[in-house]
This record gives sequence, structure tokens and C-alpha cells, in this order.
Amino acid sequence: MDKILAKQIEGVVDTTSAQVIEGVKTFSDPLHVLNMQDRNFAGMRIDGLFIYWLRDFQQLDDVGNIRLGFDPRTGAFALQQFTKQWENITL
Repeated sequence: MDKILAKQIEGVVDTTSAQVIEGVKTFSDPLHVLNMQDRNFAGMRIDGLFIYWLRDFQQLDDVGNIRLGFDPRTGAFALQQFTKQWENITL
């Protein structure tokens, strides 16, 4: 029997059992990870140089959102929260 290439089949990812997907993956668009535990955040978004914890996936610059990553304005790694603008969080 010939192997069928996975990219040819819609819905090929098995969502009911554990899987290991090998190889390097490159995403040209942001990656969303849904949150199933904390109702305060919809989930995480990896976009550009930051990982965001968002209340709404459509609003990056929304009050209370948090991001972690490399801030090109300062050239430093930063943990930030959005109020009226992105501000560093001091732990």
C-alpha cells in the first residue's frame, strides 16, 4: 500500500490521542494556544519577538494583556503589561 502524504488530507492531526510531530516547523503567521484553565486569559499568542497572554486574540494592545520577549526599543529582554502602552513589570 502506498503512503498518503499528510498534507493532502484535511484534518489529518489526531485530536483524541497523544502525538509526537517531528521536524522543524516554521510558521508565517502567529501561533495561538487556547487556555483551558484560567478564564482571565483566552490563551497565548506567539507573534514576532514576543509571547503574549491575551484576554482576546484579536486585541494585542488591550489593558491587562501581558507579553514576554525581546523589546527592540530597549534591546533587552522584557516582561511587560499593557496599560495605556506596554510597560515593564518589575518582579
